[in-house]
Amino acid sequence: MCSERDRPRGSAATMGPLARITRITRRAAAPVFLGGALAGCVAEPDPAPSQQGAGASGHAAAPEEELWQLAEAMATPRAGHTATLLPDGRVLVAGGGSWKVPPIASGELYDPESGAWLPATPMREARGMHTATLLPSGEVLVAGGNQCEWGGPLATAELYDPNRGSWKPVAPMNTARVWHTATLLQDGRVLVAGGIDCASLGRTDTAEVYDRTSNTWTPVGAMITSRAMHTATLLQDGRVLVAGGSHIEVDVPPILESTELYDPEAGTFSPGPALSEPRWFHTAALLRDGRVLLAGGGSNVSISAETYDPRSGSAATPAGSLEIHRGHAASAVLAGGEVLVAGGTYPDIATLAEAFDPETDRWVRAGALRVARYLGTATLLGNGDVLVAGGFPTQVYWAILDNSTSEVSASAELFRPRAGGASCERAFECRSGACVDAACTCASVDHCAAGSVCDLSGRCVPRADDDDLSGCGVSPGAPPGGAAASWAAACLAALLAARRRGARSATTSSPRRAPGAAERSAERWAGRSSTSPSPP
Repeated sequence: MCSERDRPRGSAATMGPLARITRITRRAAAPVFLGGALAGCVAEPDPAPSQQGAGASGHAAAPEEELWQLAEAMATPRAGHTATLLPDGRVLVAGGGSWKVPPIASGELYDPESGAWLPATPMREARGMHTATLLPSGEVLVAGGNQCEWGGPLATAELYDPNRGSWKPVAPMNTARVWHTATLLQDGRVLVAGGIDCASLGRTDTAEVYDRTSNTWTPVGAMITSRAMHTATLLQDGRVLVAGGSHIEVDVPPILESTELYDPEAGTFSPGPALSEPRWFHTAALLRDGRVLLAGGGSNVSISAETYDPRSGSAATPAGSLEIHRGHAASAVLAGGEVLVAGGTYPDIATLAEAFDPETDRWVRAGALRVARYLGTATLLGNGDVLVAGGFPTQVYWAILDNSTSEVSASAELFRPRAGGASCERAFECRSGACVDAACTCASVDHCAAGSVCDLSGRCVPRADDDDLSGCGVSPGAPPGGAAASWAAACLAALLAARRRGARSATTSSPRRAPGAAERSAERWAGRSSTSPSPP
């Protein structure tokens, strides 16, 4: 039963370990403070520290504490494919193929709620090493792709409509491309730049913009340097940073350290600062503070990383070192703002994952993949997990002499932050984004393992029986609205549930009366509170 002492209070002294939080990564303190309330009323927490996941306990990690967990495998092995998070939370995986693997047209949909892969309508053309861009309309634009060994690059493009689950052709690009980039601009158009021209094995400096409203591709000013295998990152001011890549022409280094900036208003490229070293097949990510993180790549697959700050426009700044040499790695920005990098090649395919903390500009370990891979994809899901899928699990593909030995993986796995109470070293390892005294805290029932709720001290405890909630009440003087209202709504819902249980257990000699006006009002109020979970 929820007593007066179980209700949230304004004093930090009642918060137990939460009062000692020194850093909650990108999370407001209020949801954590009201963690127990958001989860519904629970029994008075035991003042003794939780033994589950205690940092000093030295216990073997429970399955829910593993950062990487195998997911259901895709129906089709893939590498060089694309993965796009749709507005409804599913992930569209499309195509695949590379220098040693023929392109495919098939697609699949990953459903995070069920953890299952569902078949999707195949693309109209087989593609590998293409680009996929989510448009403001919710459609996915797929453009170009295919290697020289498999008929050369494509100029065609098509759109996937998630509502109808179908593809339709759109206007073709002016230039056929593979190993190019596609960037959604702030006005909803898509900038496509660079790529390989298989006729001459050269790189192109052309760029064009797709407008969904008119279904047209419009050439824009050429890049200063032709390039492929580069990165293109949308900056907060609307410009696009194009960095690195390869270039095969006389008197030009094969791997580039140059960058350039695309101005969408002028439709032109201008020189940017030089990188600290040449890079290709590297990763690039926009940080929340506006900087761009570039990591790995290069002729010998570097362990170095650097950041570019568009506010200063100066040369890139060193950003620590990766522990593993990485090229063709998968990368995603986590919900807390850290950058997760997993997989990659050289000298061996490694399973160790790493995360970059933009607050300290340091790299830290982030668990180990269950399957070594490169040329896979990484997609941040709506629940904070990261889906990593497909790729090559063998030696680097350019070293493979016999195509029959070239393996492609259908495996998938999830980077899943730990539930409350599990051991941790860093905030990003926890579902709540808070690691206190070497253990994950919780801020809502969503941060706990199945069968547990979040108590008032930020710990996950076994779910209480409904009967224990029958004494919930609203704290006197609780402010209306906000989290307090959500907590009150949860307690009112528990009261109503207890009253319904009592009515069901009553004798049948007396008819059941209809709920009174006060109860109907409480039910409507509880139903309108979108943040209030169902009572445990």
